[in-house]
Amino acid sequence: MKNDPKELIQNDHRIVEKLFGQYETKGSDEDRRFILDELTRELSTHTEMEETIAYPAFREALGTAGNELLEEAYREHQEVKTILEELATRDPREPEFDAKMKLLMEQVRHHVKEEEDEMLLEVERAMSEEKRSELGDRMMEFKESNQPMSDDTIDMNEVDEQLDDERERSKMPPVEKEEGHMT
Repeated sequence: MKNDPKELIQNDHRIVEKLFGQYETKGSDEDRRFILDELTRELSTHTEMEETIAYPAFREALGTAGNELLEEAYREHQEVKTILEELATRDPREPEFDAKMKLLMEQVRHHVKEEEDEMLLEVERAMSEEKRSELGDRMMEFKESNQPMSDDTIDMNEVDEQLDDERERSKMPPVEKEEGHMT
């Protein structure tokens, strides 16, 4: 199947997990802000795709048997959105920033585990291959129209290069200010 919904969702999960790994290994405030911005973009696009395209199709396929799983997934999405909003207003130098990031990682990892271990397997059993293929095409279309990168994946080497560039810029000596002049 060209665009399998399960694979598309799992690929997004792997991208987010790689960004979490980047956050855990990069120390500067600039790096952490950059990674948060990437995470916010990825999670926002992924969540919108699931809520507007995938989950309604999952609900149709699973019927009332899927209500509990889907309601929990929507709640978890809302929790992640709230944490991302809180992080957007925080300075990476604040101790609360790291605490919120750790909470975000825990929430997302919990959601991913349930989605991959339960929901996606149930959907795969309940939905025909033809329906899954159609759904996957709609999901891919959404991703292509909502992500700036043409191949729908984050090039982690590019992220590393951007982080290295940010680090180098932050090491540049400050511009000397002339007395009496504001710059």
